[in-house]
Amino acid sequence: MRGKWFSEKKRGDFVKEVFGYPFKNRRDVVKSFFMNDNEDIEQENVVSGLPRADEASPSPAEPSPEKGRAASSSGRRKPLPGRILIGIAVFLVAVVLMVVVALSFCAFDKRKTISIFPKNFSVFVGTDSAYGTVEPMLDLQAADVFLATPELRSVRPAFMMLRSSSLRRNPVVKAVASRPVKLALYENGDGAKNFLAAIDLGFLSAFSRALPAVFPFAYPSLSQALSENGVSLSFEKDGVLQHFKFSSGDMTVFFAPVKNFVVASDSLDVLSLSVLAENGISYSDEQRRMMESPSGSLRIVANAQKLAGSFTNEGDILGSMVSLLPYDSLSEVSLRVSDSDIVVDVSIPVSPSADNPTSLDSLVTKKSSVPAVVSKMTDIVQYYTVVNAGTLSELQAALFPILPVKDAGSLWSKANAACKLAFSMDIDEMLFSWTGKELAAFGIENQNDPVFALQVVDEKKRQQVFDKLVSSVFVKDDNSLILGGVRLPKIKLPAFLGGLLSLFGVSIPEPYFMVLDGFIYFSESPECLSAIFSNSASGKPLMKSEGWGTVSDGIRNEATVSLFYDLERSVPFFLRSNESLSQVLELYTMGRFDAKIVDGGIKLVLHANARKPGDLRSVPGFPVSVDKSASVASFIADDAKNPSAVFWTERGGVGMLDLSSLEQRRAEKVGKCEVAVADGVKGGAVWAVNADGFVYLCDKSMNLLPNFPVVISDKVVPGIVPADGSLVVPLESGSLVVVSPDGSTARIDMPEISIKSSPTVLGNTLCVYDKSFVGGVYFVDLKKLECLNAESPLFVDGIAFGSPALVSSGKKTYAAFVTQSGIFSVWDSAGDVVMQKQLDGVFNCQAVAGDSCFYVLSSDAVLYRIDLRGNVLSVRIPRSTAKNAFVSVRDSGGKGKLNVFVNADSNAMYGFSGELELLPGFPISGSGRPVFADVNGDKTLEMLAMTMDRKIVAWKMR
Repeated sequence: MRGKWFSEKKRGDFVKEVFGYPFKNRRDVVKSFFMNDNEDIEQENVVSGLPRADEASPSPAEPSPEKGRAASSSGRRKPLPGRILIGIAVFLVAVVLMVVVALSFCAFDKRKTISIFPKNFSVFVGTDSAYGTVEPMLDLQAADVFLATPELRSVRPAFMMLRSSSLRRNPVVKAVASRPVKLALYENGDGAKNFLAAIDLGFLSAFSRALPAVFPFAYPSLSQALSENGVSLSFEKDGVLQHFKFSSGDMTVFFAPVKNFVVASDSLDVLSLSVLAENGISYSDEQRRMMESPSGSLRIVANAQKLAGSFTNEGDILGSMVSLLPYDSLSEVSLRVSDSDIVVDVSIPVSPSADNPTSLDSLVTKKSSVPAVVSKMTDIVQYYTVVNAGTLSELQAALFPILPVKDAGSLWSKANAACKLAFSMDIDEMLFSWTGKELAAFGIENQNDPVFALQVVDEKKRQQVFDKLVSSVFVKDDNSLILGGVRLPKIKLPAFLGGLLSLFGVSIPEPYFMVLDGFIYFSESPECLSAIFSNSASGKPLMKSEGWGTVSDGIRNEATVSLFYDLERSVPFFLRSNESLSQVLELYTMGRFDAKIVDGGIKLVLHANARKPGDLRSVPGFPVSVDKSASVASFIADDAKNPSAVFWTERGGVGMLDLSSLEQRRAEKVGKCEVAVADGVKGGAVWAVNADGFVYLCDKSMNLLPNFPVVISDKVVPGIVPADGSLVVPLESGSLVVVSPDGSTARIDMPEISIKSSPTVLGNTLCVYDKSFVGGVYFVDLKKLECLNAESPLFVDGIAFGSPALVSSGKKTYAAFVTQSGIFSVWDSAGDVVMQKQLDGVFNCQAVAGDSCFYVLSSDAVLYRIDLRGNVLSVRIPRSTAKNAFVSVRDSGGKGKLNVFVNADSNAMYGFSGELELLPGFPISGSGRPVFADVNGDKTLEMLAMTMDRKIVAWKMR
């Protein structure tokens, strides 16, 4: 076929056109690239018996010499560079054509989103641009809350790494990541949750489709590179499903290219169902519309029952209403979120069914109207709940059948009978005959008691009912109180009516009441009613207040149920569950929530705003509870510039918290011990030494390093200290043992001294206090492994606690020490006293080194700053003592500026600048010594501490 199509004549013409000369064989073509003269080729043709190129072929008509010369001239070869460029161009054009064909094929050969996702998801999230949606959300505090949950904790390390990565600003990453992405969450029968994610690569799927073919060739080198970072990647075939398996630590993700998609899941079963099944046929037309419509910036489709259940508890009325929603109904959710605001808009399809009628059908068919009671409120109202669903009679008929109370209907019947017996009228006449369809509960500023309001549509009938009530022997009233210019009658409700109100969580046995502007108000606080009356004429309307206006932006005022809340005063129902979504909403302290009845269902709208309470805020995901036996004094962090783990001692071992995943681990075989930071040890994180002389060196996963544990035969005493990559362990005899990271040990002989506290170390210099009858301060050269002043220790006048503080200034090293009686001494490296001062107070806490200065805390909580020139500053910790206090100096900002942190005899942590100015936002909760690490990937350090109730807290610092 090829020979017929590409004949010898055409082949010759093609060669002549490209190379400029009619070569007779392949050898001519090759030689033409290396020979510069036509004559050379022609000579070669003669040798091989072929006719010369310029010789005329036998023909009936011989061409003229002029035509021969012209033909010879036109048949000359093109220059070598030109021929090369033409060849390259032909090759590139062919490659481009193949790429275009491949990309075009991939652009049209694709699956729809709905065919990828099985129907039984809890939540479906879609966006038309992964980068445009996800990148701004990486810095949200709400993300930290979600990632602190056990279900998503394994994802937290990768998320934090991405949050701090420079790739976020990379234009190539931005271009590739700006693709449509869909994500769904599934729950299996045992409650476990799995995710399924799909990215639509479009024409770029040409590369993902080639992965199974290319991967075997790239696997050896790629596998080695990944394994060095603790990551594995493999290509596997499970039956008919070909997929990749990615593992990193405890996280495993399976993914597979499927036409225009790359689909990933943490469950192989979910991935198989996605790839191999045609899932689109199980969706209804309306559900298909939800799934396939453009996502925009962010669109969420959720199972209506599960979404509503995340806001409610099973034991309340709203929790009972959730079961009335169809099991497979889907809700649309639009979300706009930032650290300052969150706006959630939910549409739930609800339509009464003739085959399965419910008590709520009469309510969900009434379109919402604007509640009048909100317009009556002034800016003294700090929170409210308004119900505008129907009359009390309609609410009773709709809600009593679903109340989560046993025999609610029977209780109503008994109350109705008692009402007839006591007042000669039933509850319908007593309540329903004069009330409208609005009722509300709200709070007034500076008042603790709530106010309840009912709409009055027939004041004359209300007056008749109340006259009948107060004329009865069963109801007591008192109308003698006049407060703020208004008479406030008081009425004692009968017990049966109080029992009915208790079904809805309302308790007002003896309320005051007031009728004003078409509403009757009840409260056990007459001050609340007086404030409402006083502000009704002169007060500023609530609807014009700043707070209400902020959270009402974009929300129409029609509502069946409306809530306005401030978390400092009230907690709305959707924040009372333990779901992660409720914890996220708690970050936003003021909000408005409306439920509206619209055509085709219910519309829920929430707008919440976060008001910053101060310069320090708790990091979402914290506090983290630890074992109740944890030692506050032992709380330390690893030695990285940005620590990734914290450690502490607890009953029988060492506890650890991974700051990336928030996972806790425990070394149980260590026993009761001391811990110290593995300073400068490659792969090591923490030293541990128990009373039996066993020395352990563990990495941050609490795995022992090679050659450990090491056993010290002599009796060890508390007071270990890290020093230049090694660990110094004091002995009961007064000597010291230096344990190296390779497991070797060296002994430093010392005089027979009594070591009761950890020595201090600065460079190669170690300083220790002998707390014996003689007393004294000794210096040790850790490089030479010898005591420098064994024969002439520095004299200490009195007893003291701790070891001297060391500071370097210029080329000299200074040691500072304070006795219990307040004698503060400073020695230079030669052992000469350069300063001595008498400080006021008793000192149970030793001096701590700062930047060319020292800090000392007295037992009556006075903090001193003493520089090398003798200048003294002081500040008092208010309302505290400091007999068992902690003073630490830390570079809390990571910029080389030292701050001082003090925990006196309380669960309060104070922070001061180097010049003893109180840092913004302090004091905060915390005990012991704080550590500083970037725990949320925002490239700034947060402060971590352990509290007295054994929780690890983390605070953002500015």
